[in-house]
Amino acid sequence: MGGYQYICSMADRELVALIVAGEPAGLAEAYDRHAAPLFAYCRSQVREPTVAAGVTSDTFRIAASRLAGLRDPERLRAWLYAVARIRCLSLIESGEASSAAGTVAEEPAPLPVLLRAAVGGLRPGERDVILLTLWQRLDTGETAAVLGLSRRRAHSQLARARAQLGDCLGALLVARAGRPDCEPLDALLAAWDGRFTEPARKRLAAHIARCPACAARRRRELEPALRGLGPGAALTTVAAEATRTATIPNWVRQHALSPDTSAPPAAVPGQPAAFRRDGFPRPAGWPWHWTRRATLIPARALPAGSS
Repeated sequence: MGGYQYICSMADRELVALIVAGEPAGLAEAYDRHAAPLFAYCRSQVREPTVAAGVTSDTFRIAASRLAGLRDPERLRAWLYAVARIRCLSLIESGEASSAAGTVAEEPAPLPVLLRAAVGGLRPGERDVILLTLWQRLDTGETAAVLGLSRRRAHSQLARARAQLGDCLGALLVARAGRPDCEPLDALLAAWDGRFTEPARKRLAAHIARCPACAARRRRELEPALRGLGPGAALTTVAAEATRTATIPNWVRQHALSPDTSAPPAAVPGQPAAFRRDGFPRPAGWPWHWTRRATLIPARALPAGSS
């Protein structure tokens, strides 16, 4: 019992040392400490729960073989998010997974569901920093490390994202409830597939800016929805609940803690293509274009008047 309590009290730096030394207890404690929020983060990136579970598992398997290169072991948490993020984006880019950005149920949805969907209306870089900082509660330094940015750049992106998030939520609320009162809006959304994306947000915002009826609806819908909270504070509350209720399949822990130590690092499933000098994974390139594909294209339309 004493040994278990000692490991549980270890800082991430000490856990990294155990993992690098090949001690199973170090990887197990890292999993128990970080897997639940990491899985919730993966669920915010990819639509399929089984894919999110697989990415979570593979992230810890990669940790067993690549953490020796991490220059600052205190950045373990940020490193895990960086590996998981790149793996999720790679699967989306290759078509092996669907993006969860902007996904919202067709039926009337509560604020938490709508707020998660509203994040999809942000630019990709802004969405990244919101999910990491407000959703996962990483500090600015950790977020910067995950995204390969300077602290200053990460801070400025967060400021822009927070300012934009309220507009995203307002536009989404109008889209879901305003069609019966506005023929131009109804025509604009006739071919909407129900996903709230950056192109969708821009088109809706432009319409709301010149439509008194939709502008009034935005005010009526948005102010009560937030109940005095800023969208950033509301998203943080939603995120905490999502992390608490994230249920990781039982097989994930066993798979994550059974790495093939005989395999070379490049053979680990889900391995990022390259790593930076500081030990963090380097993305092959920002997959901006997959966010641009999800525009207002023919598919299922939201029921008129849903809210």
